[in-house]
Amino acid sequence: MCLNADSTIQVVPVDSARLGLPGNRENIVKLNADHGGVCRFGESQTDRDNFELVSFNIREIYKNALKNCELSATLSAMNR
Repeated sequence: MCLNADSTIQVVPVDSARLGLPGNRENIVKLNADHGGVCRFGESQTDRDNFELVSFNIREIYKNALKNCELSATLSAMNR
């Protein structure tokens, strides 16, 4: 979800922000940005804060994907 600069107008509806992946593979975050600021980050403190939020969530998704792969490999080995 994304709010405009004064945090009053929702720019991206929650349904559009969600990909619909199964399980806990998604985490929708609220950014303080306009429509263009959703996909690019500048030098302002707001942009740095938004970037940190997005990059943290990408790292978490990556870590969870690795855990799921390791679990799948372990279960597969156990079933042999």
